[in-house]
Amino acid sequence: MKSSVILAAAAAATFTSAFPTKQNRSSSHSTEDCPNGYAVRPEWSQMSKQHRKEYISALQCMMQKPSTVEETNVSSHYADINYTHQFPGQAIHFVAQFLPWHRHYVYTYHQELKECGYTGEMPFWAWDWNADDVFNSSVFDADPECGLGTNGTLAEEGPLNAFAVTNGGLANHTIEFPYNHVFQRNLQTLPKGAPQPLDRFIQPAEVEKALSFDVYEYFHRYVEGAPPQEPLKDIPGMEGEMGFAGMHGGIHRMIGGDMGGILAHIESPDWCPSFTATESSNDGANSSPQDPLFFLHHANVDRVWAQWQDQSLEDNMYAFGGWTYHNYTTESGVGKATLNDTMRFGYLTDPVPVHHAMDYRKAYCYVYADKDYREA
Repeated sequence: MKSSVILAAAAAATFTSAFPTKQNRSSSHSTEDCPNGYAVRPEWSQMSKQHRKEYISALQCMMQKPSTVEETNVSSHYADINYTHQFPGQAIHFVAQFLPWHRHYVYTYHQELKECGYTGEMPFWAWDWNADDVFNSSVFDADPECGLGTNGTLAEEGPLNAFAVTNGGLANHTIEFPYNHVFQRNLQTLPKGAPQPLDRFIQPAEVEKALSFDVYEYFHRYVEGAPPQEPLKDIPGMEGEMGFAGMHGGIHRMIGGDMGGILAHIESPDWCPSFTATESSNDGANSSPQDPLFFLHHANVDRVWAQWQDQSLEDNMYAFGGWTYHNYTTESGVGKATLNDTMRFGYLTDPVPVHHAMDYRKAYCYVYADKDYREA
């Protein structure tokens, strides 16, 4: 299973725009591309119990569904989805494509949920709405029918099965890729050795700070954060800051376990053992979609980006730029990203150009719920 395999252009599915039958929401955009109106993506707590049940059932379906890709050598379709994220790591993290690539990836994941019977919209986890008590968020639910599970339980079997999640709809789920272990979480706002509490990065004030940038490169770097072993770069007035996790990285590291990338490397920082300065691929961290919270988290990152885009449709909707590739060994980025660059998703779905993913209403026909929204 080499990176060249997953970056191949051959794809099994054809990309199409979604035309959901959900309520219209006011927008300055024309709805001519979405004849059924815009789907409303809800926060997890705003979902009906029926949709939460369907969501868990669809996850279980994907985890039991055979792999559709012989080249990956994995057995489940959910593992196919994780594999797609694993190997293009240097081209989709700490680079310009981070936001549009993950936007299309989350959209594709939602289509796979629908194939397994889910009838709702893609939910998000608004960690900024309860940042001061983040681990009491509704996403941490032990209900076996409609819960995503809580914290992991320290097991006696050793590190490979430490902090196994033993409740919720995915209790004791066994993950085979990149190695066999039980699905894990290790919730901490201040992991050992962390230079500062990680919940600092998900506060509403941090979202407002991100939204204040008028340059895409500054915005996406502030939202994504820097690799743990590297200083923050290329944001005026903030260059050189170590341990800047950003709202994206902060959540990954606070949840730990599979979301944090639990492959340990010898030279990793003790507070984030999945990262190492001596491995350019950083594949351990790229396996984070093993935890389904990944997709709710990235939907919220996408929501913040959508807010930034909506602040100035003329200036921000297609604003893009930065590096095309990040090397973890040299701690540097290379290449000049453009809207015509191709985003690749291995065998999961067809490649698409970056510009396709920029206007989320036009391409995908969705908007995000506000705090007052509730599903019927």
